[in-house]
Amino acid sequence: MAKRHRTDDSDSDSNDSASYYHRKRKHSHRPRDYHGPAKNVCILERKTQKLTSLIKHYLEESKRSTKDDITAVLPGYAYGSLEGLYEILKSRNSNLQSGTSKPPNLPTYEVNPSLPVSENNTANQEQEEGEYPPPLPDLHSDKLRRQVFTHISRAYELYPNQSNPSELLDIHNERLEFLGDSFFNMFTTRIIFKSFPQMDEGNLSKLRAKFVGNECADQFARLYGFDKRLVLSYSAEKDQLRKSQKVIADTFEAYVGALILDNQEETAFNWIRQLLDPKIKSTIVQGPIDKLAKSKLFHKYSTQGHIEYRWVDGAGGSSEGYIIACIFNGKEIARAWGANQKDAGSRAAMEALKVLPKGR
Repeated sequence: MAKRHRTDDSDSDSNDSASYYHRKRKHSHRPRDYHGPAKNVCILERKTQKLTSLIKHYLEESKRSTKDDITAVLPGYAYGSLEGLYEILKSRNSNLQSGTSKPPNLPTYEVNPSLPVSENNTANQEQEEGEYPPPLPDLHSDKLRRQVFTHISRAYELYPNQSNPSELLDIHNERLEFLGDSFFNMFTTRIIFKSFPQMDEGNLSKLRAKFVGNECADQFARLYGFDKRLVLSYSAEKDQLRKSQKVIADTFEAYVGALILDNQEETAFNWIRQLLDPKIKSTIVQGPIDKLAKSKLFHKYSTQGHIEYRWVDGAGGSSEGYIIACIFNGKEIARAWGANQKDAGSRAAMEALKVLPKGR
């Protein structure tokens, strides 16, 4: 029995050995795509991608509705760490396959360079008459192009173990937004100062505040699809920051700042001027207010009918303003806009004095 057992073992070993060499010979003719470090990176990339997908699936399908509930089961930084690792491994794997190399300390995610506005996407090209929005100026620096569309949440997601915030200042777009905000204000000041030579300082300040506010910058950014190109962290996406007016407006200002650092200050100024042009043309410059217009109208026509003033349009506030109608004997005879109801009423009275017969 023992002898037969040893023979079986020997046969088994021979079969295993033959099977091993058969497999080796069978697979020896297959081309190998990866060698050494490339193979290891490829394996890590696949494992990280799988784990990242599982965690993402858990976060999306979990019935725990609050962040605190999810964090109690899964640390909040886990997904960000894995996603950042996956992006780095993915980039390094593609570099090893292509034979190129990139600095390992920079995020290597892709930003879609395509723009939904125009195929010819340079501000140096001649703008066709009536074309709006104007072509988006190109950024020459790849680093600035990445940084403009990197939200601070994404930077911390890529580098979750970074304890020094100053190390991430060249990754996200907040410094660019700070610079762009200043130049956006300066450019707008130059434009409206030249466009409205008869406007006083107070009205110029109100007009500038309207043009450089988040609402206007958000509109400009969405004209070029900045809201779709912005790279946010997973948690920021869940919080729907992409729909935030301020976040998208900040991205527009960051692009202006990037143009300045890209030595394209004059190009940036012309771009802002063309963007503001329709708003400049639609702005009605009003003359000085006759604060006694209501009194004049009352003393001249009160004996002939009833005079009243109604707020008929305008969202209110100093930016949107009020449109007040002057009603004489139940019929609207004039209306005017004002930053407040008092000014709008006075201007409506001024218009009514022009409309009503002089001899009445």
